[in-house]
Amino acid sequence: MTFKNNHNFNELVLTNEDIRILKNVLEDAVSVYDEYSVCNEESDFAYCLLRDLYTLDSLAISSNNV
Repeated sequence: MTFKNNHNFNELVLTNEDIRILKNVLEDAVSVYDEYSVCNEESDFAYCLLRDLYTLDSLAISSNNV
């Protein structure tokens, strides 16, 4: 995982191994959501992100500095 910071934006780049670990964490979270029938913004985000992670080899997350 690498973090880049410049004047206009921050960027976090995840490797294959980072994505694998993130998938494991999200799978655990999703199983807890399922077990307790949680349905909210966080659970929806976890489900969508987990689904999308299975199609990626790398991931870059960036945010604009405000």
